[in-house]
Amino acid sequence: MDEIGNVTFTYLDTPGVDQDILALCVELWCTVIEEEYSLSSENKNHHNIINNIYRNLLSVLVKNLEKSTDLDLIEWNLNVACSTCISLCAMHIKDPVVYALQEFVTRYMNSEDIVKVRCAVIVIGALSDGPSDNAFFTLIRNSSQLIIK
Repeated sequence: MDEIGNVTFTYLDTPGVDQDILALCVELWCTVIEEEYSLSSENKNHHNIINNIYRNLLSVLVKNLEKSTDLDLIEWNLNVACSTCISLCAMHIKDPVVYALQEFVTRYMNSEDIVKVRCAVIVIGALSDGPSDNAFFTLIRNSSQLIIK
């Protein structure tokens, strides 16, 4: 898994890579998260890959959300792949994902750049399932203060 992880992270971090290729890299991580989530739900052993790398994965995902040029949320594309992967992380890891993205959401919601605001809104939507109500509503409360300003 280390080699696959290194290759996908390299692609996801390299400028100029075709967005369809990047979406496939993210889809791989979606599959890993789904498998670990399924195994942990059944109380079966798994490798805790996502628990060990979710911070790095989230960082790469939000960078790719920002550079995604396809705003279509119906067809599978980089934008949808990244938000789906964030959502799956939130379902599997729960509150730590919200805490890991809190600073990003706050900074991007406060931006003058509409692309950054769009990314923050997509992340908030992706976090709506999985974390505790307390963690999610704290994120919403903090973000809504920025929206109201």
